[in-house]
Amino acid sequence: MDRLRTALDSCLRVNLGVKRTETVLVVTDTAKASIGQGFHAAATKLAKEALLLIMDPRAVNGEEPPALVAEAMRACDVLLMPTLRSLSHTRARKAASLAGVRIASMPGITEEMIKRTFRADAKVIRKRCRKLCDLLDKGNKVRVVAPSGTDITFRIEGRKGLGRAGGIYTAPGAWGNLPAGESYIPPLEGKTNGTYVIDTASPLGGMLDRPIQVEVRDGMAVRISGGRQAKAFDAALRKVGGLAYNIAELGIGTNPAAKITGNILEDEKVYGTAHIALGNSRSFGGRVDVPIHLDGVFRRPTIWIDDRKIMEKGTLL
Repeated sequence: MDRLRTALDSCLRVNLGVKRTETVLVVTDTAKASIGQGFHAAATKLAKEALLLIMDPRAVNGEEPPALVAEAMRACDVLLMPTLRSLSHTRARKAASLAGVRIASMPGITEEMIKRTFRADAKVIRKRCRKLCDLLDKGNKVRVVAPSGTDITFRIEGRKGLGRAGGIYTAPGAWGNLPAGESYIPPLEGKTNGTYVIDTASPLGGMLDRPIQVEVRDGMAVRISGGRQAKAFDAALRKVGGLAYNIAELGIGTNPAAKITGNILEDEKVYGTAHIALGNSRSFGGRVDVPIHLDGVFRRPTIWIDDRKIMEKGTLL
């Protein structure tokens, strides 16, 4: 318990820079209430005022929170979101960021994850993330291949690499995940082609029984195959329909303390992995606005930005 309290306190002080003059809001749900209460208790010792809102869990990542919660999210200085499903790619989160709120999103966070990953050297992670973002900013095309069968090409000209903060969200409007450790970009709509194979965890959570293969044509997933988890993944997308199959994100993991656990929040941060998401990209610079965002992680990618190889079999060059 001491390790957990120390990690929560460090998160508020170092990652979010909470000041005695500020108001901190913790938005959680019934599935993650104990962690939300831990953050709230730590915040009461550091902030002018700390508030805790507990809602019902959202059904999928990217589903909007209740209107009352969305309104409160814009009215604080610092916002922590330890929830079962992600609120990162929602209009509510984007509105809070535009209002200058500093935000840490933690969908699926666990106590063990906090104790393990919050110890990672934030300076090392930030340096890696900034370098990758600089390369993505200058790039026009990205190709990714991986041993499990991934071979896919994206167009990214005009889009910006994201994740420079590397888990340090102390500037007004800064936001991102904790644990930190990814650089990512929304590819141009309609321009991605190839196949990617998810070989770690289901985008809906839990380790995979069988890899999931996603065939992509002109920026849309056109076929999802594999076992029962592939069918569940496809069903979740089909329920939203149409643009849920949009190629929304390419991300590269940079956190050496993270490990594959079946929890996407941590899995996508693992150094030596990459991930591709379907669904919403509007919340971070793309054009597609749908209430779903599902990431698929794969191991040991080799990545080229234009003609420059920047990662080989999971090792940054």
